[in-house]
Amino acid sequence: MECARYLVNKKAIIFINLGTPNSPEVGDVRAYLREFLSDPLVIDINATLRWMLVNFIIAPFRSRKSSQAYKKVWTEEGSPLLVYSEKFVDKINLHLQGTNTQAFLCMRYGKPSMEEVFKEVGEGGFDQVTLFPLYPQYALSSTQTVMNKARYMLHLLKTDNVDWVQPFFDQPYFIKPLAETIKRVVREEELDYLLYSFHGLPERHISKIPGCESCSFDDSCCVKPEERLTYCYRAQCLRTMDALRSESDTEAVGHSMSFQSRLGSGWLEPFTDVMFSEIADSGVKRLGVVCPAFVADCLETLEEIEMEGHNQFVDAGGDQLVLVPCLNDDELWVKMVGDAIIEGTLDTLKMPVYQPATGPMQEVKA
Repeated sequence: MECARYLVNKKAIIFINLGTPNSPEVGDVRAYLREFLSDPLVIDINATLRWMLVNFIIAPFRSRKSSQAYKKVWTEEGSPLLVYSEKFVDKINLHLQGTNTQAFLCMRYGKPSMEEVFKEVGEGGFDQVTLFPLYPQYALSSTQTVMNKARYMLHLLKTDNVDWVQPFFDQPYFIKPLAETIKRVVREEELDYLLYSFHGLPERHISKIPGCESCSFDDSCCVKPEERLTYCYRAQCLRTMDALRSESDTEAVGHSMSFQSRLGSGWLEPFTDVMFSEIADSGVKRLGVVCPAFVADCLETLEEIEMEGHNQFVDAGGDQLVLVPCLNDDELWVKMVGDAIIEGTLDTLKMPVYQPATGPMQEVKA
């Protein structure tokens, strides 16, 4: 959008996703895992122990297995997460043509990095910048780590007018397009049951949130979270699922909520892989899986659910597991987000400048 260079009150919106290795080869996967897992909000243990765990155990031994998994989903265009994210931002920029706003994409880990994109935006002379973390639900290891890093890099944007989009777990621009996809897939695939599989989290991450210190991690606590809804991941997941069921008109279809990608004990339950067997044992033959913690299909949806999950479900007695696609570059998703940008209706908060440990979200120590 070269025309934005000549407009007054130029605005930039920076979409920030998780990240991906540069390639599925072992060396690139190892480098990515080291950067990702060295984040103290991802592995929240003593810094020395984390460094030893990542560099002497996880990166050396997990890289080869992860490389094989990435190779299963890698396309000729590249990593699905990056490809879909780029297509989404390209379409957003087409939607924004003729306005004073330009969209950019960066990743929390890997490339394009936050630093290089923040520098590009700063050099572009933008008067206002909006940061848009592409995580529907708030978590320390996703939204919070993006905001922590952004606070240390705000000076690169060369403007004091910076805000960020709050978690959009129940926003119409997220719920409606995904609900339309769910409705279509349920009808076309004649599904018996829907499993809403969210990314897993250690329970201790939620217990660090003010008001959630004594969370029981069940619906008795999360159905009516009151002010805790601002930060409670599990409560937001529940709210997302309920909104999607209502909007997609699938409330008569059996359903469950689960959590995938666990790394050890003490993580949110029930576990998605365990649910595959339990659902098959109950007599369900055609299972649909929705992954509403992701806006772009990636390793966790394509390999863990569509490939491995399908095998687990069939082995347990089911006939077919169908992955409901993420929003990716869906036209309605693009239109509704683009319209919200143009109309100024995104739910945003002001970012503090040069004060990395203060602001609307306090920096939470591991």
